[in-house]
Amino acid sequence: MIEASIQSGNKQPIDINRLADIRRKAFEQGISVIQILEDTGGYTPDELVQQLGQLLHIPVLEMKAIHTLNPAFDRLPFAEAIMHECALFRRDQNYLLAVSNPFSSKLRAWAEERFDMAVEWYLVHPADLTAFLRNKKKPCAPWIRYYPPLS
Repeated sequence: MIEASIQSGNKQPIDINRLADIRRKAFEQGISVIQILEDTGGYTPDELVQQLGQLLHIPVLEMKAIHTLNPAFDRLPFAEAIMHECALFRRDQNYLLAVSNPFSSKLRAWAEERFDMAVEWYLVHPADLTAFLRNKKKPCAPWIRYYPPLS
């Protein structure tokens, strides 16, 4: 069940109706939903991801947690991770799929088709995912600094 509204202090609440309007606006403008929410909602990036995770019922991965996980580039290669704005991690016998754009209309269908094992979905801020990916490939691929940030 999706909660009707999530609010933090004096910040604009994020509710399902507002989220639907922002999704339409983001599509029309060709920018990410998260970017519009950051620009208009008054949330810090961490607060915003926490609020979205709560509203969408997706657990959140923070940067400090990402650093404790093992990337599974053998199951989801680096280039494919960038293309789909996500990263796959191993934790014990489980796989975690960290997604930075849960609003992508094609992401879930792609992931269901792509992986032959169960994956747990997690929400990650786009800047955190970009920083992680840049850090992982920097020694091997100096061109990554020219790659634009994930939206």
